[in-house]
Amino acid sequence: MLTLSDVSVLCAFAAAAVGCFGAYSKSSAWPAVVGVAFTAVFWQTLRLCELRQTSLLTQGLLVLVLVMLSFALHLLFLPAGICCFFAMICVKNELLLPTPRRTKQA
Repeated sequence: MLTLSDVSVLCAFAAAAVGCFGAYSKSSAWPAVVGVAFTAVFWQTLRLCELRQTSLLTQGLLVLVLVMLSFALHLLFLPAGICCFFAMICVKNELLLPTPRRTKQA
C-alpha cells in the first residue's frame, strides 16, 4: 500500500516526466530543465532531512527553492506544475522540515 510520502515522490518524478513532455510539445527545453530541477531538489531535500545533516535555515531555503521551481513550472507548463503542487501537498511536513530535537530541561 502506498503512503502519502510515496505518492509525493511519485508526483515529483511525474513532474519531471510531464515537464519533458512539455518541452517536446512546446519545442522549448525550459519545462524539462525546471521539472528535472524540481525533482532533484525535492529528492535531495527529503534525503538531507532524513539524515538530519542540515540546519533549519538550509532546510527552509530548500523548501523555498521548491516553491519557486513549482511556480516557474506552473508558468511554463501547467500539467507539470500541478504535479509539483501535489508532490508538495502530499508530503508530510515533518519530512521536509523536521522539528528540532527537544532537550531535557533541568
